[in-house]
Amino acid sequence: MKKIYALVLTLVVRVFFEGNVFAQTTPSPSDSEFGGVIPKSGTGQTGELGERIASGNVSLQDMSLVIIYLIDLVTKLAGTVAVVFILYAGFQLISSGLNESAREEAKNTLQYAVIGLVVCLLAWVIVNVVQMQLTTATAV
Repeated sequence: MKKIYALVLTLVVRVFFEGNVFAQTTPSPSDSEFGGVIPKSGTGQTGELGERIASGNVSLQDMSLVIIYLIDLVTKLAGTVAVVFILYAGFQLISSGLNESAREEAKNTLQYAVIGLVVCLLAWVIVNVVQMQLTTATAV
């Protein structure tokens, strides 16, 4: 059971507290598009959008970026939950032994968890496509 808790904690830390990759040569899209809504770890800076939120000088366009960021965060959280349920279903499947009803329950859990993960991945793709369209749209 301790291994499951360690794995879940590792997944959560990996998804929500990603560190900087020093091999990166260009700023990541989230840094430039959101203006640093959340402070970068170790810098103590909030970015342009964070400063505008703190000063109360926020426009409607800024709020759409914050909403996109929150949707992306919720999608990552749901994906993490789906992975945890996949692991749980695998544990159920292994421990079911010859019990057919427990095996069917584990298979159903695994099936729904995989469907949930696919939905999360599709939602993430849709949010990123919409975000690119909103940020690169030009006035005619």
